[in-house]
Amino acid sequence: MAKKKASRVTATSAQNNSIIAQLQIKGGDGLPDYNRYYTCNHFRFFFEYVRSESDVLTDKINIGTRDSTYKILSDGKKIVGIEIAKTFCRLIIQYFNTNKPVSAKSFNSTCESLFNYIAQNETGAATFEDISFSTYVNFVLSAPNDVSAYTRKQFLKKLLVFHPHSKTFNFSSVTYASRESQPIESVDFDSLVDEKDYSDRVMMQILTYVFYELEVWKKRYEQMLKVSEQSLGENYVSSYSAKNHVLRRLLTSGKDGHDKLFLNYLLQVKAQRAGIEITRHSIQTHKIRKVVSTDSYRDVGGLELFEKYSNYLHRKLWAYYLNAEKPNYHNYLYFKTDHLAITLALYLMISTGKNQESILSIKRNYNGQAWFKNFDVNLGIDEDTPTAQKEIRVVGYKSRGVTGKKPIPIRIPINSPIFEYMKLYDDIVNEPDRENFFSCNINGLTKFYDKFCASFEILGDDDQPLITIQTTRLRKTFAGHLLMQLVEDVESSNDLVSKMRTALNHQKFDTTLFSYILKTGMGNQVINTAIVALTTDMLQKAMKFQGTIREDQERSAKNKEVYLCDCTDNSKPTHNLPIADKCKKYDMCLGCERAEVYALHLPNICYRVMQLEKVATESPLTFSGLLEDRRQIALDTINKFSSQHSRGVEIVEHAYFEASKAMKDGRPLLPPIIQFQ
Repeated sequence: MAKKKASRVTATSAQNNSIIAQLQIKGGDGLPDYNRYYTCNHFRFFFEYVRSESDVLTDKINIGTRDSTYKILSDGKKIVGIEIAKTFCRLIIQYFNTNKPVSAKSFNSTCESLFNYIAQNETGAATFEDISFSTYVNFVLSAPNDVSAYTRKQFLKKLLVFHPHSKTFNFSSVTYASRESQPIESVDFDSLVDEKDYSDRVMMQILTYVFYELEVWKKRYEQMLKVSEQSLGENYVSSYSAKNHVLRRLLTSGKDGHDKLFLNYLLQVKAQRAGIEITRHSIQTHKIRKVVSTDSYRDVGGLELFEKYSNYLHRKLWAYYLNAEKPNYHNYLYFKTDHLAITLALYLMISTGKNQESILSIKRNYNGQAWFKNFDVNLGIDEDTPTAQKEIRVVGYKSRGVTGKKPIPIRIPINSPIFEYMKLYDDIVNEPDRENFFSCNINGLTKFYDKFCASFEILGDDDQPLITIQTTRLRKTFAGHLLMQLVEDVESSNDLVSKMRTALNHQKFDTTLFSYILKTGMGNQVINTAIVALTTDMLQKAMKFQGTIREDQERSAKNKEVYLCDCTDNSKPTHNLPIADKCKKYDMCLGCERAEVYALHLPNICYRVMQLEKVATESPLTFSGLLEDRRQIALDTINKFSSQHSRGVEIVEHAYFEASKAMKDGRPLLPPIIQFQ
């Protein structure tokens, strides 16, 4: 937070000699002091109302003298406060000093629009440093037309570069779609930002880091549920006193001791969630600080032991509080902050393709039942439906101009990461009667996105770190289940960021973090990625899926179910291989016109691809020829299912999860490959 004027160092001086010159030191931001007007060779620019006739020059243009002209300080301080208004005045002065302009068009009106926008969307902003990059971006995107958007963007680019807080804000990536004149009620606001979608590279980084944070919350919550005096055994701290030998041992045992102390901390969190009052005086860390301050701890480190444990707890937290280097970690570790809510909302935006407004307005209950019991009856789903096919239906809402709110239904498979994390959040909040599913501070979203980027260092396509996340640029991306498995092997957020850097620096994903994802076709368009190199060869050799993609309700009882598909007539295959009375060339099914592929076949097809890839790795000579053809046909089948089935991408996502988990667990879904020719 900026220092108060009275306590701010404004000037210093030394004795006047040939070596040391007088220096002018500003308030720490490098900007010139405020003056109520600025005068240059061409004009005088007024930040306040004219006080006397002598203020007005006769030999220069006077800007801002009319009463109707917006006064950036006089009028602005009533809207955003004197600190913010004065900082913008000083930024303008610095711009004038640096660029020596001959005019200053639109500065007053643009400042008026900006201040009004800040007042409406950054209600907690008291200083210039409180205004996030997201706010400036959305200010540009909310402009009523292209000319206004361009003016706003140029205004911000000119000024913000002069302040240390905003000098790294990159407006080059902020674009806005052309807007043709049309009635406001017919405008689809999502379509205005379609062209600004993040690239695959950026989306996979965001999605990976989101998964990591969700997994951190999940693991800590599960730790809390499992911990007890009995499970801690000899590491249970029964009392926080200088005489307690367990406490002394844990405090002096480095990370291993801190891990055990943290389980004792979670035991206290568990008690608080059960209704036992925990005050700041009875919280674990306060007690530890008192104990290590006693004489009996002086010879083993004293207060330094507390500092080391406190730093250990701090490292579990990344926070979105702008004015604190070391924010209070207790609310975070007690599951009371908005980290989980906003991270989960971000994940839902990515995995469902719905916008922020729709996600944050999802209701918690439906017709008197909790969201997780609201089965999608439109698909014929009820409690007796097999778990693998169960889906629930939640509803959010989206504004449509002046026509009111439009309900946005969202289907969520019960065996998906979305459902698992939503259930985790619902259990943590533990308020079954709340109206909306998400219970979080909407005004804190932009600051959260800024801090998320600062903590995980998401690299843009220009290799520069993103400063914030623009939710209008997110797009639907699937990589859920496999990312859950990938982050299991990550020890810390720094470890994850390091692996991500390695992947990005290689300019390819083949040998790094995303190798499995891209090879097997995960992601919004990974199937195309896996196949794109094979396309020409496939066209030449006709190594394509020859059957038909079907919806579940189209399935005939007359079909014969085989490993990879249903067969409509096993006496007349079209793969041109010799058979007896009935075809038993089950690995050739996907290259036969008699094949019909339904959702239930996808896990087996994915599993077969993995089996084939394993053979390719272990026995490359054996793999050549027929097996290579089969793999390409299987990949083409997955590709076609993803694009032709009504829910293809989601089904492929879950199929790869089932197949990869089966492969990892050593649980075969199919017999070994035996037909090598």
